[in-house]
Amino acid sequence: MPPAPTLGMTITGGGQSSSNSIIVPSGTEVIIDWSSQNAVSCDPNFESGGFISKLQGQYKKTAISDEDFLIVCKNSSDNTVAKSVSVDISTPECTPGVNCPPPEPPTVFSPTLLSFKITSGINPINYGDSVTLGWETENASYCEASGDWEGNKDPNYFEVRENITSPKTFRLTCYRDLLSSDTKTVNVSINASSYPQDINPPNNQNNQGDNTPTDSSVPPPLGNQGSCTDNQEGNEQNPACGEGYDGYRKLVCVNNYWIYANSFESECILQSTPLSCSTKTPTTKNIILGATL
Repeated sequence: MPPAPTLGMTITGGGQSSSNSIIVPSGTEVIIDWSSQNAVSCDPNFESGGFISKLQGQYKKTAISDEDFLIVCKNSSDNTVAKSVSVDISTPECTPGVNCPPPEPPTVFSPTLLSFKITSGINPINYGDSVTLGWETENASYCEASGDWEGNKDPNYFEVRENITSPKTFRLTCYRDLLSSDTKTVNVSINASSYPQDINPPNNQNNQGDNTPTDSSVPPPLGNQGSCTDNQEGNEQNPACGEGYDGYRKLVCVNNYWIYANSFESECILQSTPLSCSTKTPTTKNIILGATL
């Protein structure tokens, strides 16, 4: 049986020589030397076609990127030996402000108030009811309440506000630091019909925005539109009627305050038809907006 093949290999460049690897600047010429014993052929991987049957040799190259150089040699019994060397390209030192790349800006995580809403109850609420406010944040250190509540709040929590007897504005601002914040607002209104008889509802209820459930079959309160006497009934022109027609929405007087009844009057009549006051009771009153009685 023939003896096993052996292989020696070195890489030289930039004043360095190694049987493993060297680190040089880009553009440096490197030289790979190898020699074998007891081999009948050697096959390098670093030149097109290799060096078949070249048992020793030298290879030169200008290094511009990291690279590995491998040679496999074998004897007459196809026993093999392999060696490799490598070159790594160094990162050149730079002078700040001259040839250094700009530093990466620090990552800033701005706080986000993901949600702030009423988590239980319906808005508008009834006089004296409570609501539960819930909120969730991201990248916030603390939150601060303002408007109709106050104090520092946990970034992710809830709070019950009890015995609400007037429209409220709850504002929540969440901070990561003093320079970055996010704010959201929840407005709470009170059903005008739920006020006690000895308390007049305010003229202006909060605008509910996204917090108000939508129900097209029940219009919102009119507000304090003229004086009225409790238990009076009236009508308002219904804009849902088509062009050239008049119609009615039923009104009722509660605590001297006109509000809509729970449904629309369905009848739409031609504008040329005379409109007359209701004769249901002596206290009945018609409010017809945009029409002549």
